[in-house]
Amino acid sequence: MKCLVLWWAWAGDNSYSWIGIGRALSIRLHQQGALVYGLCMNQEWLNTLGTECPGIQTLCVNLEDWDATRKAVASIGPMDSLVNNAGTGIEENFMQTKPESFDK
Repeated sequence: MKCLVLWWAWAGDNSYSWIGIGRALSIRLHQQGALVYGLCMNQEWLNTLGTECPGIQTLCVNLEDWDATRKAVASIGPMDSLVNNAGTGIEENFMQTKPESFDK
């Protein structure tokens, strides 16, 4: 099974609290025999994941950049499954949410 795991991590955030679930999912899927591609925007975290589980393929891409993300995903071809563990929190009043915030 070929699996794509998207996970969110700010490039400047060095607290591993943001990456726990995506990282754990990537490792568990790999241990179960899946060919895992992990996408994240923090190269340092991808490097540590690659060191811990050398069979996991990693791609560093800013998931807020739609064109770069499409290009990265297209480069690995069709997937059997997708784990979208990427998300963000915007602290705005719902009725005053800006379009650019909504698109994140």
